[in-house]
Amino acid sequence: MMMAVIRITLIKIPPPVSQEFRIKGKVIDGYVSGAKVWLDINDNNQLDNDEPSTISKSTGDYLLELSETQKDCIAYSTLYVDVPVGAVDEDSGVITQAYQMSFPPRLKTYSNDELLNISPLTTFVWQHIRARLEKENERLLSCSEVKSSQQLRQKIKEELSDGLKYLVTHYNLSAQQIFDDFILNNDSEAYKKAQSIVKGLKSAYQYQAVIESTYPAATYYRVMVYQGSEIDNNNAYPDAWYREWSVWYPSGYRYRLEKMTDNLSSVARVIYDRAEEELITATGKLLETSDVFSYSGDNTAYRCSYQEKLTITEAEIDYSISNSVESSAVSDYEACAKVSFDDGDWRYYEINYIDEGINYYIRFDIQKDDDEHKTLNHWKNLRSSAGSLVKEELISHFKTFGYRFEQAVTLVAYSWSKRMTDTRNDGYIQVDKYSNGQWVKLIYENNGTYKQTCSFDGVNWSACNE
Repeated sequence: MMMAVIRITLIKIPPPVSQEFRIKGKVIDGYVSGAKVWLDINDNNQLDNDEPSTISKSTGDYLLELSETQKDCIAYSTLYVDVPVGAVDEDSGVITQAYQMSFPPRLKTYSNDELLNISPLTTFVWQHIRARLEKENERLLSCSEVKSSQQLRQKIKEELSDGLKYLVTHYNLSAQQIFDDFILNNDSEAYKKAQSIVKGLKSAYQYQAVIESTYPAATYYRVMVYQGSEIDNNNAYPDAWYREWSVWYPSGYRYRLEKMTDNLSSVARVIYDRAEEELITATGKLLETSDVFSYSGDNTAYRCSYQEKLTITEAEIDYSISNSVESSAVSDYEACAKVSFDDGDWRYYEINYIDEGINYYIRFDIQKDDDEHKTLNHWKNLRSSAGSLVKEELISHFKTFGYRFEQAVTLVAYSWSKRMTDTRNDGYIQVDKYSNGQWVKLIYENNGTYKQTCSFDGVNWSACNE
């Protein structure tokens, strides 16, 4: 009897290939092909070798493939679209003036099937968020920085919410309209608003070349051109065009808001101009600041404010003295010229130090009529006088009036405040005490929430409304 032989062949099944993560969507003005889409992981507003990029195809479609490392940054980084001369807009034809669009970091998890449409509307949202964050001095928001800072993520979430609300109010569009494909949806209202925004985007992109040539050492800059400004007399001119730009360079910072002519070719009126410049002198670090502004509409006067601040560091303590001059009802922008600090309106003393890991900041506000304003009278016009000043004179004077947090203040000033910030544990604690006798304590948790209590002796605390 023959026995059957059964042969079993083992087939080795290869492990599944991991699917590359991708971002996809459309580049929309009309649908734009030939535009470069890229993820700005390090937030320097330029495409680097280790950042993913692709070119949009017909009907504006793009597909951006990411590595395992890169995909973790989708939620925390900005998507940019560089639309070059020669790209094609299916509605208006060949692009003759380059511009850039963007899609804001939304701090949410995306799937491979989601569509991230990049349009003038999403760009407007990100520009609004960016402008607000810059006022908080948050210029670089790299993926790693945002991922590691819960406080920064919370700030971006708040600004994103505010930015969407602003666009909804400004253009009467819903949040869904902003991120949807308004061409596919035949949304004529959103399309019309987008075309208006693009006019500003093109003008802003063109003006960037002027900024680059004017500030060749710039480390960062931003230009926005848009219609309507809440700053200019509460948006009294909703159809007027405004150009807002800022630039950082090694020794300073400049910000300017300008009302433009209708064809965007020239400045009709300066609304706000701020400049900061930092100099290193023989005595210490000198910061000069100027503000020129007129917020009340056309044909109104300007106000001018100038401040000089000299900071001396000794034994890891920063001692600062500031002088300020203000003038109002100046006829025009050009007439708002800097005046001598000899006739300054205010003087400020500031001290920063760290003791046992706790940060302390103290400030004294001294009005022109206060006797203290005449003390250290030669510490003025600091750009020219700093070389002849003796830093020990300032430090010795500060030590006479009880500047440390626990000391009683003996200086007669218009007002003063002292702040203690303890970040040694999870979350942080901030305690402020003021010249009017009030104390305020804020205890911040890791989730961004805080509890506030008040006191008049620093010992007994209760709710601040009691």
